[in-house]
Amino acid sequence: MTSTKNSREVISIEFLFFVRSFLTIKLVVISILFSCTGPSRLEYALNFAGENRSELEKVLAYYSRQPQDTLKYQAACFLIENMPYHYYYDHEILDYFKADLCSLKHTVPEVTLGKDRVDPEVTTYLTHKYGTSFFTGLPVKNDAQAITADFLINNIEQAFYVWEKQPWGKYISFSRFCREILPYRTGNEPLQEWRTIFYATFQPVLDSLYTGDDPLKASQVIYDALVATPWTFISELDAPHLGGEFLLKERMGNCREYADIVVYALRALGIPCGTDIIIQNPDHCYKKHYWNYTRDSLGVLKEFELYEIRPEINSRNAERKRGKIYRQEFEPDKDHIALIYPEKEIYPSLKHPLLRDVSFEYFPAYSASVPLEKKYKKEEIIYLCVFNNSSWIPVGWASVKDGYAVFKDIEPDIYYMGAFYRNGTVFPVTDPFRINQEGKIIYATPDPVYTETVKLTRKFRIKPHLENIGELLIGGAFQGANMADFRDACTLYRITEQPEMRYYEIPLSSRDEYRYVRYVSPDHKHCAMAELEFYTEGNRELTGKVIAYEGEEDGKPLELQDAFFAFDKDVLTFFYSRGETDIWTGLDLGKPYPVTAIRFLVWNDDNFIREDNLYELFYFIKEKGAVSLGKQSGNKQQLLTYENVPRNALLWLHNHSGGREERIFLYENGHQSWW
Repeated sequence: MTSTKNSREVISIEFLFFVRSFLTIKLVVISILFSCTGPSRLEYALNFAGENRSELEKVLAYYSRQPQDTLKYQAACFLIENMPYHYYYDHEILDYFKADLCSLKHTVPEVTLGKDRVDPEVTTYLTHKYGTSFFTGLPVKNDAQAITADFLINNIEQAFYVWEKQPWGKYISFSRFCREILPYRTGNEPLQEWRTIFYATFQPVLDSLYTGDDPLKASQVIYDALVATPWTFISELDAPHLGGEFLLKERMGNCREYADIVVYALRALGIPCGTDIIIQNPDHCYKKHYWNYTRDSLGVLKEFELYEIRPEINSRNAERKRGKIYRQEFEPDKDHIALIYPEKEIYPSLKHPLLRDVSFEYFPAYSASVPLEKKYKKEEIIYLCVFNNSSWIPVGWASVKDGYAVFKDIEPDIYYMGAFYRNGTVFPVTDPFRINQEGKIIYATPDPVYTETVKLTRKFRIKPHLENIGELLIGGAFQGANMADFRDACTLYRITEQPEMRYYEIPLSSRDEYRYVRYVSPDHKHCAMAELEFYTEGNRELTGKVIAYEGEEDGKPLELQDAFFAFDKDVLTFFYSRGETDIWTGLDLGKPYPVTAIRFLVWNDDNFIREDNLYELFYFIKEKGAVSLGKQSGNKQQLLTYENVPRNALLWLHNHSGGREERIFLYENGHQSWW
């Protein structure tokens, strides 16, 4: 651990952004770097380099010899001045980790393109072997103390080569070049000369498909080449950045690695680009999300996301809420909260000086001027918070002026709360509020006088891909028979209306006996049955051998694969048939039984009210935060009824029995309105 000593004594901020908190540095040093007095940033970086100072001086000397190298000298200064903020892990265990990651890629059940998740097996194994944050205590090396002159010169030369060679280089200013082409790393990956291999891989693709001068069109060519290769998506990957060589060869990781490989590929070709980030999804429990941006010939930003959104003239992520957006920079933001308030306790995920707020490029028309109670007017910082699945998470901030906190450039139609942060705790100081599309601030201020009765059926909104899933069951039939081929089938019940995502229990009046029972999907519709149960007298559930028909391939019936999921007692697994004609699943009971009831559940998200699960309803109010309205157990009706709920309150239903997905909502016109 001796290699980390100097870094921890000098650098001034916890590096919480890329992985987690593991370096602590003194804020006074940061203030010196950006002050008008004291050593220059370049001299500070050279002193910081210690024994490696000579390597950095070689670079400066190399570019001081010729007048034509003036810009290259400035580029070298830019990189060296900012090196104290950059580091990487230095331990052989990372090589073993990557090797295990690669071996597991070939053993997971399904490895498909893009966003499909194959991570449960991967993360379970890796967590068991390495722990949840094995890298936190690993030795680190700061770039300034480890980088070589040859590495830095090669990086500068290759970056200038593509800037000068590519036809769109004439549209790129030197300042933009330094920020969006020149940097030699994306995060905290090991130092690698990645430009050569990425240029060799993708420049021929570009040469064969596009020779114009529009960087946006060039980025489209490279995007298409990248998404043509399969990718193993590992959503829960918790590790340092994997590096360009690894990503080019293995194509695996999550949205962070999506963004990294794009940066490597585009910057190697002289296409300006970078990575934009949210530190907390404002409408989900997931934390960070990464995507890329590039620019057209006019310098206008175009956002895109590998396997999701192609870089186009009007490319825009219209589905994901973001709230506040930050850019991953190589140079610290001089207006960063930690630099303005060096002595203040700063919320951890906002501490990183290389995060620059670029929300103004996305939401310039929306700002909120929020009044504060008199007792909070002396607070210097008020945080802008969004709700994850259990608490309010700071994603932005504002200085308090004249009794107001003015939150600039925020996304509309999201509920926020203002709060201050002290001793590791977030304290709400405003009622929840949002900005509508007209720019008006709307508060969810609970009414202490007028209350209402609310009836709750869910704890999380229905996702778009499941909104109409019940349509697949309309016309489906439950049948009983005593012949294995169902030639004597009798229809016990037919679904005539679209079922919701909850259990349905159907009593039957007939007491006829059947050995075989099944559910038959409507023609030309995939089966979408999550749970299927048949009951006999005494309310006893019938069991037997699973029988099914899942469709044909080349004229032969497919082997049973997913039909078992309808009987596995796991509401999150389901039978979604490969075929869509004469599809069915059922049971061979072994002998005839009277069938007295049927119980079924459509493909669902397990966010409906579950019988016997314990729930608690909360509303939010300034100063108190979440206020409980009591606990209830789920019932057979799969409905919770709460009385005396304050009107206009922002509500949250928490399931103490399990599950992750929970969302805030208003109760409007007798229904839950999700936010």
